[in-house]
Amino acid sequence: MKPIVVPVVLALPLLALAPRQGANACVEVGGGSVWSGDGWTHLVYVTDRCDRDVACDVSTDVDPEEHHVSVARNETVLVVTATGSAARVFVPRVSCAAAP
Repeated sequence: MKPIVVPVVLALPLLALAPRQGANACVEVGGGSVWSGDGWTHLVYVTDRCDRDVACDVSTDVDPEEHHVSVARNETVLVVTATGSAARVFVPRVSCAAAP
């Protein structure tokens, strides 16, 4: 499944995202879920506070399929990892490296 990346400003009012540090100290990761009528939609955000762009693999404990995203320096991307899930709670798994 290709990741759906939406502007964070549109999604933030919908859920409370709990930030935590990613694998890189300069990458911030968080996630939350939104009820969509037929199940929970899982959202993972990645904020790049590094000195350069990063390439990240995003998955969760509920949806282990990796979504590959590029995050520009000082930008945030929001990835929809699951829709219609029976699980409200999930754990984001994000691994990032400097973009080539």
